[in-house]
Amino acid sequence: MSDTVLLAIQDQIATITLNRPKVFNAMNQDMGAALREVAQRVLEDDGVRAVLLRGAGAAFMAGGGVGACSMPTVASCLPSFCAWCGNSIMPSSPCGA
Repeated sequence: MSDTVLLAIQDQIATITLNRPKVFNAMNQDMGAALREVAQRVLEDDGVRAVLLRGAGAAFMAGGGVGACSMPTVASCLPSFCAWCGNSIMPSSPCGA
């Protein structure tokens, strides 16, 4: 697993930390892949009852890292990430609402 996304599970709470503080946790392809991997691990863990998503450093997330991704790539990743958020983590709160 990449060090751009960290996972800690304690007391039935999974804490997912976006870990690119020098660039305000801007999403790039490596972080996107790591986030999908961590999300799958959390979904498969029946002991997890809650998920906390946080950003390391001064910001939660600055958005897509334009230096590492083209806009079509970022745009194509967002719907699947939002679907994952909406369907797996927060079923009553659609992503982006």
